[in-house]
Amino acid sequence: MRLFFSFLLVTLMVDPASAERLELDTVEFRQWGHEEWKAFVLGEPLEGRDFAYAKLDVLLREDRDVVHVAYALGLAEYLLGRHLASNSWYTYALDQPDLRERMGPVWSDEEQALRKESALYNNLGINYEVMQDWVAAEEAYARSREIDVRLGEEDAAWLTAINIGLLRFREHQIEEARSLLREAADHFAERGDAYNEGKALLNLAIAEQDLDPGDLSMEHARQAFERFAVLGDSTEAVRALVTAGQFSHYHGDHEALGEVLLDLERMRPGRLAPQIQYAALILQANRAAYKGDWTAVERFLGEVDSLMLQFPDLPHSDNELELKMAAAFARGDGETSLALFRAHNQGLREQFGNQSAMLLAEVWDINDRAEQMHRNEQLQTRLRFAQRLNWAGGLILLMAFLGAATFIWKRRSDLRSQQVIVRLLRRHLIHRSSRSPETKARTALEDTPSEASRDEPGSSPLLRDLFMALEELVTNEGVHRVSNHSLGYIAGKLNSNTRYVSQAIRQETSLSYSDYMNMLRIQDAQQMMLAEESQGLSLDQIADQCGFGTRRTFYRQFTKFTGMPPGQFLRLSQAERAAVLEQSRP
Repeated sequence: MRLFFSFLLVTLMVDPASAERLELDTVEFRQWGHEEWKAFVLGEPLEGRDFAYAKLDVLLREDRDVVHVAYALGLAEYLLGRHLASNSWYTYALDQPDLRERMGPVWSDEEQALRKESALYNNLGINYEVMQDWVAAEEAYARSREIDVRLGEEDAAWLTAINIGLLRFREHQIEEARSLLREAADHFAERGDAYNEGKALLNLAIAEQDLDPGDLSMEHARQAFERFAVLGDSTEAVRALVTAGQFSHYHGDHEALGEVLLDLERMRPGRLAPQIQYAALILQANRAAYKGDWTAVERFLGEVDSLMLQFPDLPHSDNELELKMAAAFARGDGETSLALFRAHNQGLREQFGNQSAMLLAEVWDINDRAEQMHRNEQLQTRLRFAQRLNWAGGLILLMAFLGAATFIWKRRSDLRSQQVIVRLLRRHLIHRSSRSPETKARTALEDTPSEASRDEPGSSPLLRDLFMALEELVTNEGVHRVSNHSLGYIAGKLNSNTRYVSQAIRQETSLSYSDYMNMLRIQDAQQMMLAEESQGLSLDQIADQCGFGTRRTFYRQFTKFTGMPPGQFLRLSQAERAAVLEQSRP
């Protein structure tokens, strides 16, 4: 009966559309890896996303690895312009236990797992950069670069450094940006990689434009142009020229701007990116406005409008609005100039509203998908429970059958033995009675069976003992100061598993594993700030020695456990620091 109800439960919980989805899960798709999914999604982002959703449901139902599919979903959402949703999938892939704990046939290969993590962090940085979250983008790029360095991928690490340098420029860390970009340019120059040297030089020119505007930024932009021109890369060469032209326009150097425009005219590249076409037309309109040739200005602005009709998603610059208003004033049309300004403001409001609506729709979609995955996870749990119930019921029935069979066999065996004994006694009595009628036969039978008792197995080690072993490991080896260790690594050192170690920490400290490790690191940091021999260390050095991967994480965790940032803690007296340290202990 129990088996019947278990079977009925499994039947009722099966998704009606599961059969249709299972048809997609062919042998070919089961063998797909990173490159196959990437090629499929790049070819058809919308269809690739829909197929990957169906594939994800199948993999989750079968409790299989979903890292490649989550990566494909992140890439598809990026190509569809949904950067928040894209990052949610990249983060979901990074959080998968198979990848994080290095499990399974794919991710047990440490090098392959690290390459996947580097790609995911790099893609996270790209999305954050598009969303203009410079701090998060730099942190993601830094994680990707750290992995590339561990893998010995020096060129890939320096390519990421170029992105980090530009982000630091946008965060107004101009000197740091210039230093990093110079190192990147020198590295690629030594390697003879003219293309990437040109990219580093062009970003360096952009950073130097704000720090030290003048000949140096123009010189580096021109050097980048020369690198691309020698390689025959007209697209990047024109981009470098346009950047140099923008520098000349900002400085009011119209002669240099004229030279740049002549170079652009001589190159006449066959195909340019729409953004570069737009920037070049705006520069030509500015040059014409400087000369007072408003007819030419109107012509260039007309070409800009035609370009916008072809590519409606191109962003408008404030310089375009200024040129259109100036052209209207030049022909004595003040009303048109005012109307342009009003239309510009209205367009900004509509753009903000559309972006807010799209972002809200992405958030709703992410929440809906998270709820759906949570329900799928509950379904899997119930299915696994039903399967275990089936196995348990079958095992119980089998044991009952074996027990009944053993009992019946034993009873029959005992009965046969008794019958044999009775027959022997009868023969014996008949034999004795035939020799002496006066003799009375008497028999006595005793059965004293005994069974050996079994001792119950010993109980498993207590969680408190496991936590004490963890404290010894922290004290003797300082494992909490290693920034890239995992809970699985700690459990392996303790000859236990992640579940028991996490439960032991929760029982003894009421903290999660990550909070417990961060608390130990913050206490070490406070001790270093109290020690005289550590007075010459910077906060970045202290954070690194205590096991924090990034400065941002160190500041956030220090404030969380002490109630104040590190800088404020350093301004306290030695006695006040010691008091804060004592209060932060659990």
